[in-house]
Amino acid sequence: MLITPELIQRLERSETTRLARAVSAGRGDALELAGGVAAFCGEGHVFTQCVGIGEDRGLADDDWRALLGHYTGRCSKFEFKLSPIAHPETVRRVVAAAFDVAEFEAILARTPNNDPTDSPSVVIEELPTADVREYVLASEPWFFPGGAAPGTLDGIADSYQVPGSHCFVIRSSGEIVAGASLMVSEGIGWFCGGGVHPDHRRRGLHRALISHRLRVAAEIGLDLVAQGALPASESMRNAQRNGFAHVYTLTSYWISPSGPDPMHVT
Repeated sequence: MLITPELIQRLERSETTRLARAVSAGRGDALELAGGVAAFCGEGHVFTQCVGIGEDRGLADDDWRALLGHYTGRCSKFEFKLSPIAHPETVRRVVAAAFDVAEFEAILARTPNNDPTDSPSVVIEELPTADVREYVLASEPWFFPGGAAPGTLDGIADSYQVPGSHCFVIRSSGEIVAGASLMVSEGIGWFCGGGVHPDHRRRGLHRALISHRLRVAAEIGLDLVAQGALPASESMRNAQRNGFAHVYTLTSYWISPSGPDPMHVT
């Protein structure tokens, strides 16, 4: 896969649209700003973040005031995902305002296909939209061992109300033991929410869910699938073993809406 600024821009726009639609389907709100979205769903919520902002142009003073105003009085901090193709002025403002790095996220992508794989033969079920909450609740301890922040599970379940959302699960004795989603946005299928119950890991269930989503993506005519993962994580290695290429890395910064004004930092 040839890595180009155009490919990165396409992925970022797709992710921006996906976040905005997920938030609007739930209990939050999203501010469209400088080509991206500033989403708020509550303190500590996984969707309280900024995506795609300030790539085509630098953030003006009014943009920055609007951004901070969107979060002021609502949360103590928010996450700003800074794209590697962000405008230099955007980079300057964000880095100057940040008080810490939240995380690094590798974005991987590949072309889907119907090729047979060596994944185990298991029954994979697509949950109806009305039943998706069953997977969200079952998988909470896999993703949030200490419990999810208030509203997070509702927000994730709400995101499946958006057209183009698919949730696939594997059961054992009637109980969900693995699952994953395929979220279609701007012609790209995003692999999200892939998890396996600890007692059922290392049996190829994750690999089976990857293969299944690749087939579904090809069948519905997508030319690209993507996912995010922590760099050097097992999730990233699984993706690369299944043909995903590392396209770029996002740096996420923590910003306080009441922090220092970067407009006066030289």
